[in-house]
Amino acid sequence: MQFFLKRISKNSVEKENQTFSSSFLQTLTPPYLPQKKIKNLILKEHFHLSESDLQTANQHHKRKSDFFSASYSGDWLLLGISKEKIGVDLEVIKPRDQNLLNTYKAELGTHFWIANWNHFYLLRTAKEAILKASDSENLDDIHKISLHSRKKKIQKIWNKTFNRELTLSFQKKTWKVRSFEDWEKAYSITFFT
Repeated sequence: MQFFLKRISKNSVEKENQTFSSSFLQTLTPPYLPQKKIKNLILKEHFHLSESDLQTANQHHKRKSDFFSASYSGDWLLLGISKEKIGVDLEVIKPRDQNLLNTYKAELGTHFWIANWNHFYLLRTAKEAILKASDSENLDDIHKISLHSRKKKIQKIWNKTFNRELTLSFQKKTWKVRSFEDWEKAYSITFFT
């Protein structure tokens, strides 16, 4: 298993512009073009892929027996590669519409004791990681995911620190999600085994 958590500036992708053909670069769509270029460079180098194989891998989020999942927020890229079906999600922590926070207030209050944006993003990234690992195409399914418990649990996975373990249920399955938040960003990872 490997994780890549990178802050990417728009100026840092010059190498990627030279690595890929112009026809491949045209297949990448906004938003998050710099992050998508870096993700594709990592996948190309990791799997030793041609551009056409890379496009196929991106469609299915897998290459042979390896799976990958990516998330982008702000200047950040989170990419996970695993032998197991994987879901990752990343969000830069920032205030949004208060009605959104109010939607999660009861669930956050029960498990986090207070509804704030840090806890919201910790929960939201956990739920979105599950949607990605389960191949759910419908973001509305996020409301079908229930949080059962949250505990502090420091764990290092491939040099990335996770400081929470959340237990959630979705599609009659219990999911363990490893999550992290540091007042700037929140990210989560889960596996489908």
